[in-house]
Amino acid sequence: MSKQKKPLIRWVGEALLIFLSVLGAFYIDNYREEQNREKQYIQHLTDFRSDLVTNQGKLGFELASPFDSVTNRGYLTKQISQLAVIDSLLRLNPSDSEAILLEMFNNGAIVGLTEWIFTSPQYKKLSSEYYSYLRNDSLRDMLEMHYRNNTGRQGFKGAINDQISKYQIIQDRLNLSDPNDRKNRAILFSNESKNKLSRIRSTYEALKLFTQLNKSNDSLLLIQVEKELADWGE
Repeated sequence: MSKQKKPLIRWVGEALLIFLSVLGAFYIDNYREEQNREKQYIQHLTDFRSDLVTNQGKLGFELASPFDSVTNRGYLTKQISQLAVIDSLLRLNPSDSEAILLEMFNNGAIVGLTEWIFTSPQYKKLSSEYYSYLRNDSLRDMLEMHYRNNTGRQGFKGAINDQISKYQIIQDRLNLSDPNDRKNRAILFSNESKNKLSRIRSTYEALKLFTQLNKSNDSLLLIQVEKELADWGE
């Protein structure tokens, strides 16, 4: 009787050993894969930190005061100040301000903006593929805010470029080669011209405020990224 049972016990034991070996190998593979995923997450987070530091410099470039005509550093400051001058001139007697306005337009006072908007290639991975790895709840919230801020800046820049292209249709009617052309005054001081310029100026000011907010929030985001890396022992 015992001779009949022994092979069965041995078979069960071997089967159990094989099962445990497969289970152990599966566990080890999963563990290694998870370790690799964590390393990848930390690398993406580290790269995101580098991108944010670089972006702080770029945002500072846009916001710098005073304007540097050689590097174009602080161009937001320049455009807002020029639009303020134009706005003031439009309120004066046309005969006193017409020539100055024409000279400003002739020198390119109204120009479009760079399309540059900061978007780190790491953002998409951190907010989707590696979102579950985030340990810092504040970082989760600030990642979403970072995206909204950049989307907002992109919207303002697009609006400015669109408004400028529409104003250039008016500007093209000006006879810049002949400042004494009577048509110039009517075009410059028309309600259409004034309203469009006012809209451009207000959108520029909104963009500046949004950019300042973006820079400030990204500074706080950097702190949360540092905290997250510290939580992972980095």
